[in-house]
Amino acid sequence: GRDPLTSVVETSLLLPQDVRIAAVYPNPFNGQVVIRLNRLLNANRNLQILSFEGRILLDARMNSQTSGCSFVWDAAGLPAGIYYARIQGKAGTVDKKSLILLK
Repeated sequence: GRDPLTSVVETSLLLPQDVRIAAVYPNPFNGQVVIRLNRLLNANRNLQILSFEGRILLDARMNSQTSGCSFVWDAAGLPAGIYYARIQGKAGTVDKKSLILLK
């Protein structure tokens, strides 16, 4: 018989046309940071901002009606440190970037 494991074809869960975080600027930042996506969203996604410890600080539902491909996050009142921006889809994390807040 044939070994079933040699018949496995690897596929990526991330499609090339899926939405990504194209840029985060300025980074490091002091106060506000712009998170730019590579394209408009055509399916429901959540843009989340997390602390270094993994606590969700912002959970914004984004869809095709969300205006533009950019989001401005105001981190006033938060301590300096490393934060994360991630896009969550139905299957999990689609993309994730580090943000460095300086004071």
